[in-house]
Amino acid sequence: MDRAERIQLARDISDAFIERHGEAILATGIRGSVARQEDVEQSNLNMVVVTSSPDVAVSRALLYGPIVVELYAVDDTAYLEDAHIVGPWWPVRADQFSHHLALHDPNEFWRSLRAAYEEAMTAQPDDEFLRAETANIAQAVSWAYKARAAAGNSDEMARLAIAEGALRAVLAMGLRARFVFKNVGHALRFAPQLPGAPAGFGPAMQRALASGMETDEAIGAIEDAIEALLEAAVANNVPVIAEGAADFL
Repeated sequence: MDRAERIQLARDISDAFIERHGEAILATGIRGSVARQEDVEQSNLNMVVVTSSPDVAVSRALLYGPIVVELYAVDDTAYLEDAHIVGPWWPVRADQFSHHLALHDPNEFWRSLRAAYEEAMTAQPDDEFLRAETANIAQAVSWAYKARAAAGNSDEMARLAIAEGALRAVLAMGLRARFVFKNVGHALRFAPQLPGAPAGFGPAMQRALASGMETDEAIGAIEDAIEALLEAAVANNVPVIAEGAADFL
């Protein structure tokens, strides 16, 4: 499916929602690779339908011909609130607030969403980013433990744990740099180049995710990458290690 066909499908879906729900549909649009004009033949179509209340429409993910259509239905209040939230997945979620292709937007909702996001990011305290970063580092360490535990018993589970650990590690890097990735693939490729990335982090990540690497060697590599990440976090006073019950308050 080419770009023109993908956008026309989105317009057809948008028109169908407006025909059924009328003024309860406040805005519709496209996010992701299509919005950034980076889609290829196999790209999914990621649509958003913004409603006046939560009970107007539901989110769906369906196959349509050769692609997947992911439709996110959300009420306007919830979406504007979402733009203010910094959590562990922020580096791969925040792109939607600044890159979107409007289809139906009679009241300039998309401009309001971008403004809400930009305002929130200028006012967001460092503690929010630190909490999200520490959560990802802790999860990365946990997945590295799981990869090692699976060694020799289940290569498939070990590979899954390696991938999960790598993802959590690059999310932590994105939060440290306050950098928004286009998607997970972009995060895995680009995070080692971000300011503050530990010297050994990138090469170790490449080895961990290399397709020809033996499982034991890949586990060792992800352990090296996450150890470098953890050491850098401790050196930068990121509160990832608790020393007592009070640290959880």
